[in-house]
Amino acid sequence: MGFVAFIKVTVVLGPLLVVLMNIQWGITLALLALVTMTLGNVAALTQKSLTRLLAYSSIAHAGYILIGLSVIGQSTASVDQLGLGSSLFHILNHAVLTSGAFVAAMIILSKVGGLSLDSLKGLGKRMPVTAFSLSIILLALAGIPPLSAFWSKAFLFSAAIQADMAWLALAGVLNSAFSLAYYALVIKKMYMEESPITTRIKEPRSAVTALLIVVILTIGIGIAFGPFLSASIEAALPVLTP
Repeated sequence: MGFVAFIKVTVVLGPLLVVLMNIQWGITLALLALVTMTLGNVAALTQKSLTRLLAYSSIAHAGYILIGLSVIGQSTASVDQLGLGSSLFHILNHAVLTSGAFVAAMIILSKVGGLSLDSLKGLGKRMPVTAFSLSIILLALAGIPPLSAFWSKAFLFSAAIQADMAWLALAGVLNSAFSLAYYALVIKKMYMEESPITTRIKEPRSAVTALLIVVILTIGIGIAFGPFLSASIEAALPVLTP
C-alpha cells in the first residue's frame, strides 16, 4: 500500500518538479534505487538473524521496485508502461515471497525457539518441508530462473536499458548476484551444516500448507509469467494516462 501511494505521488509530482524546480526526478529516483538496493544487500549480508536478514532484503527489493519508477518520463510511453508494469509485477512477487519467508520464520521460531542463523543448522533433515520451501523462496528472491522474481527483475532491468539507464540495470544485476551470497548462506546452514540435535520436528500442517501454496505460486508464476506481466502492464496504463 505504501508503494501504491508512492507511485501515484511519483507520477503526479515528478513532472511538476521537473517543470517548476528543474529537478531531474527520474535521475533522483534512479540514484535512490541504487543506494537502497545496495545498502539493503550489504546490511543483509552482515545479519545473524533470519528475520533481520529478510527485513534488509526487503529494503533491497524496494530499490529494485524503484528502478521501474525511475524510467517514467525518460523515454517513450511504452517504456514508461513497461517500467511501471514491471514494478507492479515485482511488488506482487515480493509480497508473495516475503510472506512465505516470514511464515517459515514463524514455524522455525515456534519449533526451534530461535531465529539466529546458527539455529537453522540441520533443518533440511529436521524440518524438510519448511527448509525446502524457504530455499525455493530465497532462490526466487535472489532472481534465480525460472522462479517468479527472476522475470520481474529481468523486465525492470530491460526497462532501464530501454530508457538509456544501462548503468542502473547493471547495478541491479550486480546487486542480485551479491544477494545470492546471503540467501545461499541460509540454505547452506539448513542443508550442509549439522545440528547437535537431530530429532525430527513435527511441522504445523496449516502453516506448511501456506508455505506450499507460496512455493506453487513461485514456480507457477515463473513458468507462466506472461499473463501476470500483461496484467501488471495493463494496470499501469490508467496511472500513466492523464
